Amino acid sequence: MGFENLLYRQMEQGTFEQFEEYCRNLVKADPRYGDVFLYAMALADEVSHSYFKDQVMLIGGFGVLGHMIDVEGPEVVKYWRGSHDLDIACQNHQALAYVLNQFAREEHQSLSLPDKKTVKLVDSSIEEIVGRSSICDADIYYPTDKRNKEKIRVGNKQLQAKDFEGALEVDVYNTTFKIHDEYGLLSMKLGVVTSENLPRPKDIIDIFNLLGVCERRKQSAAEVYSTLSDEERMKLMEIFHYSPQSNNRYVLLAPSPGFINELEDLFKSEKSPSVVNM
Repeated sequence: MGFENLLYRQMEQGTFEQFEEYCRNLVKADPRYGDVFLYAMALADEVSHSYFKDQVMLIGGFGVLGHMIDVEGPEVVKYWRGSHDLDIACQNHQALAYVLNQFAREEHQSLSLPDKKTVKLVDSSIEEIVGRSSICDADIYYPTDKRNKEKIRVGNKQLQAKDFEGALEVDVYNTTFKIHDEYGLLSMKLGVVTSENLPRPKDIIDIFNLLGVCERRKQSAAEVYSTLSDEERMKLMEIFHYSPQSNNRYVLLAPSPGFINELEDLFKSEKSPSVVNM
């Protein structure tokens, strides 16, 4: 992978010592998953200097983390919930081939999701930083539907060309992360449910952090609410009612009670009392 190139770039910019200390502190703060963020940096840096820089973006937990970094800075990475893998979206087969050729040690087609490959990433420079062997799992989503060659199915959601065009760029130590926009990520997180008919605990954490990101960007509750489908609005209300985890230690950017109240009021204003009382 490209972590060695990233280190050379830091040397050229005179930020190597500061960057190396940041990486070591990150791994010390999160010995389980800290190295996965280093893989994310290596991938993001390499892609950002390639022809495919506008055709590859991070989604999932690291997409959410990118938004948190954008509003809070890179130190927030030390305290977030962590993740054992990367979720990557490639706009087309050429971008997929580039990522596989440059970064993947192993690759397997998903048996359950037609638009997903699972891969393993290994980087000797990252292993030097963390002081142990390191393998990073990644899920790569790409288009396989011959009837719609732009559509990428991610769970029960779809990515299109416009999603790559609207991706946000976040800078971390002069490394450019390209991430899915906050509304798209919020919709994805609300769309994955467990047997309890609620999103997974880690997704609930991400949902609260995304709402906090929106509020800090001065986006109104009405603006956020308008981007959600009826089903997603209902799911959000169920989260507020049954799993109010805004005090969870991994909810680092909790939305204010007033912001949540505004979202609830918008829901109540368009639903009958029998639905609201759940």
